[in-house]
Amino acid sequence: MNSHFPPFYRNTRSNGSVYSSEFTDISDWTDGDAGDGISSQVTFDGKSCLKLDSGSGSGNYSLRTKSFGTSVFGKIFSFSFNVYFEKLGTVTNNDNFRLEVNGKNCTIDAYFSLSGLYISNDSSFDLIDANIVVQGIWQEWTFTVNDFTNTVDIYLDKKLKYSNIAVRSLIHISGKTYLRQEGQTTANCITYINWLKTGNRMT
Repeated sequence: MNSHFPPFYRNTRSNGSVYSSEFTDISDWTDGDAGDGISSQVTFDGKSCLKLDSGSGSGNYSLRTKSFGTSVFGKIFSFSFNVYFEKLGTVTNNDNFRLEVNGKNCTIDAYFSLSGLYISNDSSFDLIDANIVVQGIWQEWTFTVNDFTNTVDIYLDKKLKYSNIAVRSLIHISGKTYLRQEGQTTANCITYINWLKTGNRMT
């Protein structure tokens, strides 16, 4: 599998040059919870975490957002986070964790679920891998975005899994990131995020 990024972007994680957090404090993230969905700061598995609990079902979800501004991301940028999916359902049932990262000219819109990892692009909603999202373990994900080509390379636990995946060229709000836990069919879908980094280089 050949990546289209130069060597210093490969097989590793974001250096956090734009932002880095271990979620000992989540007050710099805007709370957008709906209904009885709850996003909170907790200690889980001995780690400080952002906990996203979808709540009791239809119409409820947990959401945190953060704006990094309109000019902080370069033409190539990386977004990394360490996550534990305690309870998910399928995309069809809207029981997924959703990550949306808006760069300058393109957007990562990724859905993590028991039916797999999905990525939205301008023309379709694509299943990338049906088996890559696993409950009950920590997974380190990195998405390295090429804003020249509107594509992303996907890394799991510092290993390149997929290259040149098309992403959306349409921007929702430039520089804004959304962390959202849905549980529209299954109550109390839960995700823990231990740390998160984004930046224009990799370590």
